[in-house]
Amino acid sequence: MYFSGGLLAFTQLITIAVIIFGGVAIVHASLDVADLLTYVLCVGILIDPIQKLVNFGRLYQEGTTGFHRFMDILEVAPDLQDAADALDLTQVRGKVEFQDVSF
Repeated sequence: MYFSGGLLAFTQLITIAVIIFGGVAIVHASLDVADLLTYVLCVGILIDPIQKLVNFGRLYQEGTTGFHRFMDILEVAPDLQDAADALDLTQVRGKVEFQDVSF
């Protein structure tokens, strides 16, 4: 998503603006520190759903891209093909034996 970076920066700028204006208000004695903390927490509560929505859009886009890559890999034909006269296995026991093998 092209706008995810901009929205995340915007949400952080809102928090910074609240802290700066609150700091100025504290210096002029028109706001208490507890009130500033309350405002910062409220801004965080209001911004959190926006950040989750932006993150969901990013995750969705990455997921669909990864799925398409995975499907492209599955659609590649293997280099080795079965012989035309290959026999089907009838009794498979899950046991592999190597005879006359050397390294």
